[in-house]
Amino acid sequence: MNPLATIQKLSNVKKHPNADKLFTAQIEEFQVVTGADVEDGAIVVYFSIDSILPELDIFEFMRPRNFLVSMVKLRGEISNGLIIPIMELKDHLPDDWFDVDINDLIGLNVTEALGVKKFCKPVPAQMNGEIVGDFPTDILSKTDEDRLENYPNLMQDLIGNDVYVTSKLDGSSATFLKIRGAFRVCTRNVEVAENYDNTLWKLAKKYSLIESLPDGFAIQCECVGEKIQNNPLKLKGSELFVFNVIDLKTRKLLPFDDIVEFCKKLNNIPQVELLYRGIFKWNTIQEIKQFANETKYPCGSYGEGIVIRLCDPKYNFSIGKELSLKIISENYKD
Repeated sequence: MNPLATIQKLSNVKKHPNADKLFTAQIEEFQVVTGADVEDGAIVVYFSIDSILPELDIFEFMRPRNFLVSMVKLRGEISNGLIIPIMELKDHLPDDWFDVDINDLIGLNVTEALGVKKFCKPVPAQMNGEIVGDFPTDILSKTDEDRLENYPNLMQDLIGNDVYVTSKLDGSSATFLKIRGAFRVCTRNVEVAENYDNTLWKLAKKYSLIESLPDGFAIQCECVGEKIQNNPLKLKGSELFVFNVIDLKTRKLLPFDDIVEFCKKLNNIPQVELLYRGIFKWNTIQEIKQFANETKYPCGSYGEGIVIRLCDPKYNFSIGKELSLKIISENYKD
């Protein structure tokens, strides 16, 4: 399971420059802001962005946020998640965990132990429809990018490799596939029946995907536009942008250059915006995060962030799939 909640050690704890009762601290290479009275070396439970906390008394202060952990700016300082001193959560964790040196717990995934869930943006109404079934995970994987901050060690798997970096679009993901002659359309979690009042089926018709998508292949796209999230690209109507092409016979992603050619042949279907292609050139998470912070959509507003993928996809055992990671911009306002 993606580690939404882990035990971590704080470093570089400082008084908040603009608030007497707040502190800033580092977890790995990113900053959090907390009202807890903490110091360097404090052991905490870190809840990453997009965590939905259980409705326990200790998290009651998060009820106005519907228990959702988000990237927030507190008195001018960015907080990339939430921390709670581990001893404040002792009653909610197994007793035998505290029979060892507490430092031995650092890095432990406590997502399931605490009942933390992952937030997924709701699918816009115009993409819903009659449900045929669940997403066909027996054929291919759902679309879901892990945050680089949650896997800082994976920087080593990027450095020196040929990568491509694309804009992260704030829309709704979709999968179009054809297998044994049958064309199928899926949202992030379900397959939907043919219905041309549905935005996804309209887009399939726009690009003649029903006829032109080769048998045994799937494309995964981000759909953006009017009535989809807040339409950050300021589009009229709706559009899709391809980010993955999957060979269903092997369940493998196509390399980047093959995706480009595939999309050209598929009626020039658009891809997500390419921001960089070449050898991974950043040395720290902060450097690549700064790149993400500076990215903008074509309309001029700050983008949601970036996604980094290897040009030649490789399976990564840490995340259980081909290596791809996202970084959310600290300047993005959804």
